[in-house]
Amino acid sequence: MSLADPVATELAKLTATFVNSIAAGLAVVGGVGPVVNALNLTSTATDLVWLLVASCLCVGAALSPQLGARAYLRRELRK
Repeated sequence: MSLADPVATELAKLTATFVNSIAAGLAVVGGVGPVVNALNLTSTATDLVWLLVASCLCVGAALSPQLGARAYLRRELRK
């Protein structure tokens, strides 16, 4: 694909946007959602520690597809 092909360029951008949206959803649902829920409920300190560990893991897992989408887009736009 070259930059002269606008259809291929837009397809690459849409693919990267789709993967990035999945990563954002994973970060919000798995990372931020449980923390907000725990703040509204009374939980023990042990529960909160495990909740924070799981949330950090979900946010970390969300970075992988996001970084992959960025690399894919850079690679496709260089062609």
